[in-house]
Amino acid sequence: ARLEAEAEQARQAKLEERLEIVRELEEDVGRSSLYEFFKLCWERVLEPTTPFEEEWHLKFVADHLEAMLRDWMASRAWRDAGGPASGMPEPIQRAINALVNICPRSGKSTLLVCLTPWMWIHWPSWQCMNLSCNDSVLVRDAKRALQILQSDWYRNTYQIEWVLSNDAQGQIENSARGVRAAQTLNSAIVRLGYHMLLVDDPMEPKQSVYAKYRDWIKNNWDTSYSRVHDPRIDLRVIVMQMVDADDLANHVMKKQAQTWAQIRLPGYYESAYDKTTFLGRRDERTEDRQILHARYTAQYLAAQLEDLGSYRFQCQYQQRGVRRDGAKIPRTWWRFY
Repeated sequence: ARLEAEAEQARQAKLEERLEIVRELEEDVGRSSLYEFFKLCWERVLEPTTPFEEEWHLKFVADHLEAMLRDWMASRAWRDAGGPASGMPEPIQRAINALVNICPRSGKSTLLVCLTPWMWIHWPSWQCMNLSCNDSVLVRDAKRALQILQSDWYRNTYQIEWVLSNDAQGQIENSARGVRAAQTLNSAIVRLGYHMLLVDDPMEPKQSVYAKYRDWIKNNWDTSYSRVHDPRIDLRVIVMQMVDADDLANHVMKKQAQTWAQIRLPGYYESAYDKTTFLGRRDERTEDRQILHARYTAQYLAAQLEDLGSYRFQCQYQQRGVRRDGAKIPRTWWRFY
């Protein structure tokens, strides 16, 4: 019996040693890459029974977001150390405002859910306002973020010491003064400031046919734009499918094109519209009409084109803000005899 007990203790000790090796590996991998952290969250917490599918476009977006976040942390640390008085050169932020135009059903929302949990590993006092077009999206994503933050995997792997609190409106806070807030763009942000304004699909496609709705959302964004702690370094990111030539994406690019970095990932690749990003990268597709990811097929996109019509398809899937009057023959073209 004594020998069996000792053998069992040895097995347990070896198992715990292996688990610790796995924990340290996952900690290093998750800390070093937002995309790898996203994959771990998917496999360990969010979708443990669904295999993760590697998709280049998600890594592409994650790499650009991570670069913005790491640049922010460097700038914030430099300022906290005294700025010029620290004797260190001021860090360069490659982008402070970024617009990501991407098709629906591309996995972007799940990636964005992982952003605050990843930042709280590095900077527990990080404060982010999450904005979207409706409450159901905000509640869904707040629940998923809380699912990660409360999981034993997250707290044990990253040795979290701060304590969580959350309220009925989907706002999550920690004892280190970190905040993950959520609000629709049906109203402007008032009073408070944040380190980042993160927007995920700010406009309902069906409502966007109405000019009053588009103007309402754009005006609320313009009012909310200044709700950051430090406008010199704090971040604004809009991730959305285009819905109109007069939508929020086109609004910010027309109004402040010089201060916004754009990343455009259409359903079908169009080399004529491909541009180099602030990381010096381009769309990884090389031939026109290559499809964005494996979940799309030529048959699926053809069905979407037939269902949505050319105008809406060009906006929502090709990320080109075609004017609404471009989809019909103008009355002034007609001549009567």
